[in-house]
Amino acid sequence: MEVKLWLQHIDNKELTRIITLPMGEVNINLFEYSNGGIQKFDVTKYESDFNISFYKNEDLKKFNEALNELKLLATTDEVIALTELYPLYDIHEILNFVKNLDYEFLEDKNFDDIVEELELDSNITVEDLIKMGYLQCSTGIIKII
Repeated sequence: MEVKLWLQHIDNKELTRIITLPMGEVNINLFEYSNGGIQKFDVTKYESDFNISFYKNEDLKKFNEALNELKLLATTDEVIALTELYPLYDIHEILNFVKNLDYEFLEDKNFDDIVEELELDSNITVEDLIKMGYLQCSTGIIKII
């Protein structure tokens, strides 16, 4: 789970650096110190391996902390699945959701796998599985508990 940021210095408007988050706390502090403070930069572009927004006035250190914590709690595929099901694009909202939603993520599974694993009647419908709390995403199944 990572986010790549293109940084432009506020004063001279040059593309100064491209960084990849999450960084460890020591590295983010060294980056801030060695570059005269993170606040001297604008993020001109960002890319991520999951669906997330990076806002113009986002606090880079807080974003990095949230991304580090999210990385400990969920996989990239899990976050992709959650953001497909729920309209979440803010790192803090996603982190809060992962912490508070009672769910299980079944990576690389689909509805057919669930029917087989639970030895359910082969006539069960998708609607039945949804009523049971199973939701299919591109990266697996979310089971709401």
